[in-house]
Amino acid sequence: MILLCLSIIDDPDDRSRLDEIFKAHGSRMYNMANSILNNHADAEDVVQDVFLKITENCLDSFFELDSELRIRRYLLVATRNTALNLINKSYRSEVPLDDGDISQPPSDDEFVDMICLRLNYGKTVEALKSLSPTYRDPLYLHFVCELSVPKTAKLLDRKVATVEKQLIRGKKMLISLLQEGD
Repeated sequence: MILLCLSIIDDPDDRSRLDEIFKAHGSRMYNMANSILNNHADAEDVVQDVFLKITENCLDSFFELDSELRIRRYLLVATRNTALNLINKSYRSEVPLDDGDISQPPSDDEFVDMICLRLNYGKTVEALKSLSPTYRDPLYLHFVCELSVPKTAKLLDRKVATVEKQLIRGKKMLISLLQEGD
């Protein structure tokens, strides 16, 4: 998968470093892409596309990232965005959102059911992208990547209570955005 990217790079040190980064983060990237796409071949393509874009466009600045945590975050965000863009390109049908009372935020299960069963996935992705990272990232990690609230908090370097509040507020905002579009 990474061979194409490595063949583009002239410097042996850069090739070695990119290969190490792939070995360290490639499986996590693949798992994220596969959790979004539910297709092994597409998930592999997404990981390859991310590394290819880095190799072609921003290899030097990518290597300047100062910590493994920043590299991992960069790769996971790039993987998520590439996978969502792939879905967005292929998904075309629209399903209207039922009018409902959002004064009480839905439970996690109700929220996921509502999104999966009644909404256009492409519309949901666009609405999610329009949220600020403060709410978008916890929603994405908790619902799409299926991370627990404590794991989401740890990955985002936030308190568990903060992430819980952001999930509640983010769900309300996302539902409002989706209802505005109808």
